[in-house]
Amino acid sequence: MKLTHLSEQEIQRFAELGSNNTELNSHVAECQDCQLSVENYQSMFKAIEEAEVPIFDFDLADLVLAQLPLAKPQYAWLPALAASLSVIFSAALVFYYGSSILEISRGISPIWILIIVCPAVIITALQFFSVYQDYSKKFSILNEHNLAT
Repeated sequence: MKLTHLSEQEIQRFAELGSNNTELNSHVAECQDCQLSVENYQSMFKAIEEAEVPIFDFDLADLVLAQLPLAKPQYAWLPALAASLSVIFSAALVFYYGSSILEISRGISPIWILIIVCPAVIITALQFFSVYQDYSKKFSILNEHNLAT
């Protein structure tokens, strides 16, 4: 027989699963305190298993979502302003110096044009990919919410 009482974890494990350990079995059989604790846990586990699952007549998700503050639309005005100004500036350069641009570009080595154009294309592609991923995540969240309701 075990000389010390079982710990709470041992009692819970014994109450739920039983034990193959003869020392624990004999201790619980002879010790009234541990036997009472095991019986209490067994009755508690049985009551939890037999308890009815409450069914609500309302949708908890809708109630919580109604309490949340509406998200303020965040418009990134600075990037839009910078893009607009760069388009206007580029259009003005082409309009005023259109014929001279070809003459100037003839003096630039093709490798320098490649060094300028390739990073611009790569950065644009990465930005597009990032925006598309963000869009896909938000769209899937929206679809999940619509399917749940």
